[in-house]
Amino acid sequence: MRSGPLTQHDDKALVQRLLDGSEPAFRQFFDGQFPRLYRFVLARAGGDEDLAEELAQSTICTAMERLHSYRGEAALTTWLFTICRNRMVDLQRRSMRRFADVSELEAALESLDSGKETPVERARERDLAALVNIVLDAIPPRYSEVLLLKYRQELSMQEIGEQLGSSAKAVESLLTRARNAFKEAYRGVATLPSSEIQSHES
Repeated sequence: MRSGPLTQHDDKALVQRLLDGSEPAFRQFFDGQFPRLYRFVLARAGGDEDLAEELAQSTICTAMERLHSYRGEAALTTWLFTICRNRMVDLQRRSMRRFADVSELEAALESLDSGKETPVERARERDLAALVNIVLDAIPPRYSEVLLLKYRQELSMQEIGEQLGSSAKAVESLLTRARNAFKEAYRGVATLPSSEIQSHES
């Protein structure tokens, strides 16, 4: 049996055997790639083993459906990591739907400094913060400012007005516009290509 790492030529040969329906090839593919995918997700999910297993399995399934598109231009593992990373972004996009209502927007913003203690909670909090920040960056700075003053610093309308040099009534109107802008910006973020979301997070 051959020892040492697989080359891209080996990867292409394995993929061809998979396309031909070889059961031993699938076992080789699964046994070789699943642990790598599992560790890849686990390192990015704060030790969430259930999520790591779920995403590793779904990545394998997606890859099997797309085998015909593999051209061997990158290592098979690299190609799988790209699929897996995109699936993680898809999960983040679905999480964003929670921000459609004002009450959920409040919960999202208030959670940014909630001090979660477990690794899984901290990882999810980081993901949530990244998603909120993407949207906050997409709206006018004054809207972002008033949202953060209200929901992160938990200031009253009067206190926000003092910081912004406005009346409490003007702040209330500004906050309403900011909430609406946040929801509109979310709709735009939800349609961004995965690569753009990833580059924003890095």
